Amino acid sequence: MSGRIAEFNDKEINFTSSGPLMEDKVFYMVHGRYYDKGGQYRNTVTGDKVGQEESINVDASVEFRVNDNFTATFNGGYGEDDDGGAAIVLQERTENNCFLDVARQYYCGEVIEQDTVELNTDLWPAGKYGLDKETLRLSAKLEYDLGDFIITSNTGYFGAEQTYGYDVDLTANSTALGGTFNRIAVSDREEWSTELIVQSNPQERLRSLAGVYYYQSRRDFREDRLNGSTVDSGESRIDNIAPFGKLDFDFTDRVTGTAEIRYAEDKIGNDNPSRTALPFIENKFKSWSPRFTVDWQINDQSLIYSSVAKGNKPGFINAAAGIPAQFLTADEEKSWNYEIGTKNTLLDGRMILNAALYYIDWSNQQLTTNTFLDSGAPISVVVNAGETRVEGFEFELSNVFTDHFTGGVGYNLNDAKFKVFDDPEQAAFFGDPSVKGNQTPNSSKHQFNIFGRVSYPVSDGVDWFARADFAYAERKYAQIFNLAHSGDQKLLNLKIGVESGNWALTAFVDNVTDDRTPSTVIRFVDFKNPLPIGTSGRTSAFVRGFQYPLADRRQFGITGSYSF
Repeated sequence: MSGRIAEFNDKEINFTSSGPLMEDKVFYMVHGRYYDKGGQYRNTVTGDKVGQEESINVDASVEFRVNDNFTATFNGGYGEDDDGGAAIVLQERTENNCFLDVARQYYCGEVIEQDTVELNTDLWPAGKYGLDKETLRLSAKLEYDLGDFIITSNTGYFGAEQTYGYDVDLTANSTALGGTFNRIAVSDREEWSTELIVQSNPQERLRSLAGVYYYQSRRDFREDRLNGSTVDSGESRIDNIAPFGKLDFDFTDRVTGTAEIRYAEDKIGNDNPSRTALPFIENKFKSWSPRFTVDWQINDQSLIYSSVAKGNKPGFINAAAGIPAQFLTADEEKSWNYEIGTKNTLLDGRMILNAALYYIDWSNQQLTTNTFLDSGAPISVVVNAGETRVEGFEFELSNVFTDHFTGGVGYNLNDAKFKVFDDPEQAAFFGDPSVKGNQTPNSSKHQFNIFGRVSYPVSDGVDWFARADFAYAERKYAQIFNLAHSGDQKLLNLKIGVESGNWALTAFVDNVTDDRTPSTVIRFVDFKNPLPIGTSGRTSAFVRGFQYPLADRRQFGITGSYSF
């Protein structure tokens, strides 16, 4: 059992039990969780808090070991989420400080820290603002060992029903806009998948694996608006079938090569009767995804590996009725991925040292952008970028310096830049539509973390400990123009506590410095502060604003756990 109590009415309790029901034959696992968190920020319109979260989860599994050759495992899980509205703010266009003479205007620099939100949450019917979600997960795994071959079957089901009431414009101006931007998103989703795998004896020098996978998804989605209108996105459909295979060969006792191949056919469709001119859309995508890997186990402590792989992401349909024709579909993404790295366990297991270099050649990257429906209402759509290159480096080191002190450090360079991508708004800003050389949005180029842990015995079998974790993430840009950004995030977490073999009690402070850097920034539109049409070529009265979630504040709390 474990539990947590913290500031902002934050509490959580977990219970897990597992063991045999019939010795050596039947085993079980059950898990239950209750989580409740109060809001950390105040809504200036109603005076209420926002950002509340509440979840209940129950999971269970049963494993039958019928004999030495056959095992069957069945899993099930149910969850309920009842959350208030998210703590999201809009930085209004009155803060815009660059490109003020273009139609949309813009903001350059780090977005401004805010401590409150401005939402008309009381306009929604009782219980309809925020998230209400139920989920069900079921899965079964059957494994039959024939000696020379192992046959495995995996089947899973996922279902979710949810409603989410939200304020699109993120201001107290909703009433003046006639309820257009006060919405309840209603979604009903079902997925299931199954695969059959046959693999050879893993002890052989040449090993093989072959299988086939099938996946199906159906999702109904619509937005009910408080002005009485509805935007129906219909039923989105995904059907994927993918045969695959793999060969492993030990060239020597230390060198192993692996060749893998996967062929996939994806049918991406949408059935939406409200789109009268074209009620049913379906595209079919075919792809080959090979991967080649070489592992060199230099000795028992050190491994060098390299891999080359091709990946893909099927195309996308922007399904809502009234979307301009040029934004109806987005093409498939493709990438070639190259990596070389090393993994090491050194100093008799006291040190772990891992490092990797990678390069990704990425084309047709799918990005979201904002546009307007034929009715004039704003909507987010998926479009393709041209070409992107990613150069990266990852490093991690952890070490047991003494019997009482452990520490570690990690670093990640993710240099993701556009090579080919033209955008009309970029042309309005700079006279050139190309964003070549710009960093991809909402990703940090540099990330760094460090930790240290000290522990000493208090009495026989009981230790006290203290731990500090610091993480740094460089700014994330709101959009492809690399103008507005989140700022650099610096998070420091501290813990101190006592522990024994079967219990622990910990006091913690998360975000010690109360860093409010948002996790992401999204280019949006300010509907509260219109400007005259016609000025600077303006065809709409609404210009740029920027939305972002408010970060979790500094929080004190206590956690405890007990095993029995």
